[in-house]
Amino acid sequence: MGDTDDKFCTIYIIVTILLNHYLLRGGYVSNSSLYNVGSVGYYWSSTPYSSNNAYILLFSSNTITADYTGRDLGYSVRCVAAG
Repeated sequence: MGDTDDKFCTIYIIVTILLNHYLLRGGYVSNSSLYNVGSVGYYWSSTPYSSNNAYILLFSSNTITADYTGRDLGYSVRCVAAG
């Protein structure tokens, strides 16, 4: 295996562990209703996309997607300490 292949395998293993053991698939809230609870995790990034939108990370058992959406949706926040 080359160096790139090793890095990819390591990243894949770490992401798989996070998805299956640490990050909750809590769904989201919109108009006082819950959606996709138990099947999709939605997490806010600290980086705004625009004044009305922010970046998000979506994941399910087989998909990870970075995107952006309106800041009015009820997505989860995962606190991470710097340092």
